[in-house]
Amino acid sequence: MTLRTIDGFEMGVRDADQTGIGAGTFSGANPHTGSYCWLPDYTATSYYIVQSGQLDTTIYFTLWAYVDALPASNEVALFALVNGANFVQVALTTSGTLKLYDGGTEVGESSGTVTVDGHNRIDLTFVANSSGSYALKLKGTTELSGTRDFSGSSYGDAYVGCYNPGGSSTSTDASAVVSFDDAWFSNSAFPPDLSLGCEVLIPTGNGNYTAWTGTYADVDEPSTNDGDTSYVVTGSTNKESFSLGNVAGACDVKAIQLSTVSKQVTAGAGRGFLRISGTDYNGDSIASVSDYYHAWTVWETSPATSSPWTDGEVDGMEAGVECTSAGDLRVTQLVVYAWTVEITAATGAITLPFVVVAGTGVRHPSASGALTLPFVLVTGIGVHMIHPKRPPAGAARVSRMVSSARARPNRPGS
Repeated sequence: MTLRTIDGFEMGVRDADQTGIGAGTFSGANPHTGSYCWLPDYTATSYYIVQSGQLDTTIYFTLWAYVDALPASNEVALFALVNGANFVQVALTTSGTLKLYDGGTEVGESSGTVTVDGHNRIDLTFVANSSGSYALKLKGTTELSGTRDFSGSSYGDAYVGCYNPGGSSTSTDASAVVSFDDAWFSNSAFPPDLSLGCEVLIPTGNGNYTAWTGTYADVDEPSTNDGDTSYVVTGSTNKESFSLGNVAGACDVKAIQLSTVSKQVTAGAGRGFLRISGTDYNGDSIASVSDYYHAWTVWETSPATSSPWTDGEVDGMEAGVECTSAGDLRVTQLVVYAWTVEITAATGAITLPFVVVAGTGVRHPSASGALTLPFVLVTGIGVHMIHPKRPPAGAARVSRMVSSARARPNRPGS
């Protein structure tokens, strides 16, 4: 799987590309996870661009939408996958159904409706070719699917909120109140679990490297960055790193994304990195631009082990930035997203019937009962049995019964 980007809407307006924010806000009212969600203003154009950074033919996009109020008069846009004039859009109707559009052409309408005053997971996948497959899911149920000759050949950005490009059937509607959280952009798979969510880890202290001017407090904004008000800066080839907060409780970490907002005042180069157990693992390069720019790297497995992440690795790691070519590199915000599934455990016992088999292999006709085994149930994984080391005192050997087994007769003289 190639996960292009995840976005928990915790960083606010990240860079100059966020030109359509309008009167939208980053609200703490109804986040799916974390502290903030994106609340567009449906009285006017107001959208947030979740950027994949690359064009893909195959798209898997997931978003959680909290619907406070349905539109009263017009269909409104929830999100659109865009490349130039081409777009594939999902809209919310006045009755609460979803419509899928390829440009200005309606592909279909869902039979299911969104939950009002609740979070709704929406999944869209499609392949942009002459006979591309597509599927639209609402709350885990496939509402629309089929094949279609899509108008564009590839798509790279997701516009979330009130985005109404030329030819679109959507419009503004003052009655609509919808907030968004936890966007997932991949070219090969949806998030693996309906309860998947995004945790934001911000710097909580200075780390192993402290060569830059400034401290963790200059980059730890949990929402919108403050630009040139506070930042860490260097003019030399060196590193700066920060300790992070921990993931909440026991969880299964599916991906880690390091996001930075930075700019190059004078020509140079840089990159982000993670530090795990004393070793640094480099991320992608930071573009040399003069305006604050959002850059990120996604690790779907631990770079230290090439195996799935553990919450212990995440809790102990640092995140940082490196200036790889001398220049005035400024970083005003650093955030680590952890895409997680919470693990909830329940304990109890399972009672299994049994029969006692005598040492000769002859089934005893009357000895039977039940054996109780303790267990721990882990959500989404299965049942882990805690087997006793030995049978209870005085118990006979416990064996499986095979339906075709026959008692062996006693031989004379035995």
